[in-house]
Amino acid sequence: MRKIYNEQEIIEMTVKLLEQTSMYEEQYEQYVSRPFRTGFYDDLSPHVKVGKQGYTLQMYERGVQILNKLTKDVEDVMYWIIEDTIHIIAHLNLLRKYKVDNRNTHLKYTKEIMKELTTAINKAFYEIGGIYQEWHEANRRATLENPLK
Repeated sequence: MRKIYNEQEIIEMTVKLLEQTSMYEEQYEQYVSRPFRTGFYDDLSPHVKVGKQGYTLQMYERGVQILNKLTKDVEDVMYWIIEDTIHIIAHLNLLRKYKVDNRNTHLKYTKEIMKELTTAINKAFYEIGGIYQEWHEANRRATLENPLK
């Protein structure tokens, strides 16, 4: 029987993955714990509930649940969270680099900007390595977010 890790253990293990990247800053740890918040669900962001049977992966769009999937594998949970977190950080770094806030000033998502974003994300997964890099390259997030698989 697999051990079911609690929220804090999952957060700590996932932060250790993030610390392996050159994009790590302590302020970004908030994005690792965000999937465990209750009450408000960001659109298309991972949400995780820990239960006796395993981990329920949930996702909402405009307040409507579009994913409710059980996994017993903590690696799935950690990957899902780190994938989302790395995307957020890479995007925030581009906003900072180009001095835009996407409220008053906007980033133009040109081919060059999208290439920069992809390069930063791929670099982070390369730095983490192992199964997480493999899953990123295989687009495992899409599999995790597919309710039928």
